Amino acid sequence: MLSVALSSYDIGRQVVYWLLGGLEGRTWDHLALGAPAILAGVAIIAAHARDLDAFLLGEVAAQSVGVDVARVRLRLVLASALAVGAGVAVAGPIGFVGLLVPHVMRLAVRPAHAALIPLSFFGGGVFLVLADLVARAVLRPAEIPVGVVTAAVGAPVFLALLVAKRVETPL
Repeated sequence: MLSVALSSYDIGRQVVYWLLGGLEGRTWDHLALGAPAILAGVAIIAAHARDLDAFLLGEVAAQSVGVDVARVRLRLVLASALAVGAGVAVAGPIGFVGLLVPHVMRLAVRPAHAALIPLSFFGGGVFLVLADLVARAVLRPAEIPVGVVTAAVGAPVFLALLVAKRVETPL
């Protein structure tokens, strides 16, 4: 798809720029289009906070405490796809926000999903706004795509989290 789009310079440039993710040119109308799906997905996920806590013990243990593992897993995958799909449709694929923020928040609240889910939701928004401010200010008047900033911050921090986890639990 990208190679076909690149045959036309303007369309190819737009596709590549969208792939980097960004908030420029987004209006309240864009937010109104994506917000219902995002909020519905997050609400479904939040409603399963106790099930997610049980999943931390493993699927067998979760099932032994009454969690319908297959059904809950399907609901969570569909709810995540709904929320992420709506967000990507509005702003493009902005990397590392959904990967990094929950891991950092987990350090603050441990595995309690009732607190982790809303903290990750709002923490992701704060991280994205701060990254967007940096993206707009660094090379002013030009702008860096916000996805570049989130990747520049997210990749080293996530790598540090992985290394710290590996040191904590060696093979």
